[in-house]
Amino acid sequence: MRPTRAALSTLIPLAACFLSGFCGLLYEVVWERWLEFQIGVSTYAVALIVSVFMAGLALGAAAFGAICSKTKHPLRVYAAIEVAVAIVAFIVPRLFGCTLTGLFVLTVLMGGTLPVLAQFLVTESEIGFGVAAIYGINTLGAVAGCFATGFLLIPHLGLSNTNLVGVVGNLAAGIGVLCLPTREATPRPAATPEESPAHGYSHREWGLLLIAAVCGFTGLGYEVLWFRTLRLVIGGTVYAFSTMLTVLLLGIALGSLLARRWLRRQPNVLVLLGLAQALLGLSAWLTYPGCSVTWTLLSFWSQKYFEVIGHWELARLTHFMVAATTLLVPTLCLGISFPLLVEFFSQRRHRTGSAVGTVYFANALGSIAGSLSVSFLIVPWLGLRHAILLLVALNVAL
Repeated sequence: MRPTRAALSTLIPLAACFLSGFCGLLYEVVWERWLEFQIGVSTYAVALIVSVFMAGLALGAAAFGAICSKTKHPLRVYAAIEVAVAIVAFIVPRLFGCTLTGLFVLTVLMGGTLPVLAQFLVTESEIGFGVAAIYGINTLGAVAGCFATGFLLIPHLGLSNTNLVGVVGNLAAGIGVLCLPTREATPRPAATPEESPAHGYSHREWGLLLIAAVCGFTGLGYEVLWFRTLRLVIGGTVYAFSTMLTVLLLGIALGSLLARRWLRRQPNVLVLLGLAQALLGLSAWLTYPGCSVTWTLLSFWSQKYFEVIGHWELARLTHFMVAATTLLVPTLCLGISFPLLVEFFSQRRHRTGSAVGTVYFANALGSIAGSLSVSFLIVPWLGLRHAILLLVALNVAL
């Protein structure tokens, strides 16, 4: 049975969303490796690269979220973004080399894809539900991109050819959606005077954006701490890093899809958000180096790793088990939180793309602050153990 035109108009953008996530993580891994040749591989260098990456995503989400909320054809904007990403990723390394400026330009464009797709696909009555699906699919693409890049593409193709795979992927996503019949986005109801941007945000909305920023702060802060901790258990090889990042993204993707189910059953977004943050704090506390239960499991899997170190597949599987033991539950909670924040923020804002872009912007700014402050300030001052407890306290306070 052939899919109908209406089905294709949804399936192709969702496939493009998956492909966009795949290419986004491919570029992050490849460009990070290129930049490490220039600025080193220290913790501070990695924190700087991640911060530039997140800053570009934040600016792109905010800018394109505002743009797409005013256009009748957001899918054209999306196609233009994907093609522009491909052009920048292809030309910049060849003309100027791989620089932080080039990475920033690339990520500004990539940051616009989520709000633009949300504007096109998500109905007004189910913003949180729809964004959870798009965010989850995009992050599943990122999981596939991280795994494929770290374990398959770079070892077999090298960095430059792997970057070309991303270029082809972005072109395919952009051309694919351009082939769809032109149709306008779902009409949105006109905003009331109280909802107009001219009146700014209410105190409640500013409070929600602050919560989004704190969630980003703790999320990237945990990521820095978890990676430092797990390096002590499974080492700092390329495969170990790819394993940890893949599991982290998988947890976020599954959490987003889980939020989609929760929003159907429990419409009280604040209750769900509070539960997610409490569970995040509890599960993150279990990763505390002084927690005997988790570290007993980590010691078990670490011993198994050395027993199978001569078998590549079993060694990688053991790495995954180590990472899953520590990361899976807290990253599920991280993935749950973003769609809930968008749903709550959009209850007074009728522009889907703008709502997604604004929440993403606040969350990404918090992520930048978390990455830099944990790497440069909190860990040097407090140490690894107390840094985790500080982030747990922030989540519980929310």
